[in-house]
Amino acid sequence: MGRPGSFSANFDPTLLDSFRDLCKRQGKQYTKVLEHLAREYLEADGQILSVPPPGAAGRSGSDETDSKVLKQVLQRLEQLESNDQETEDAIRVLFDRLIVLEKDFQSKSKV
Repeated sequence: MGRPGSFSANFDPTLLDSFRDLCKRQGKQYTKVLEHLAREYLEADGQILSVPPPGAAGRSGSDETDSKVLKQVLQRLEQLESNDQETEDAIRVLFDRLIVLEKDFQSKSKV
């Protein structure tokens, strides 16, 4: 057995390497991250790994809130699509006017 407080476990080597790499990229010691996770796990009595199924009690958001947000997103999408159509229509009108002006200019320059 190692020194008191040392960490030794039979991790999947690929998982451990990926975990270490991520911690290193974030500038964190992987053992400190594991220690923090263990503390959180203990404080939550193991519940941090319990993920309730969709629709189960204890969800962080309510169906009503989700519905309101979805409705707002759909309204905004419709508004953006409407604005895009208005912009497209305006560009089409400007383009048509440019063609008329170009023809008018060409006919006047031939004179």
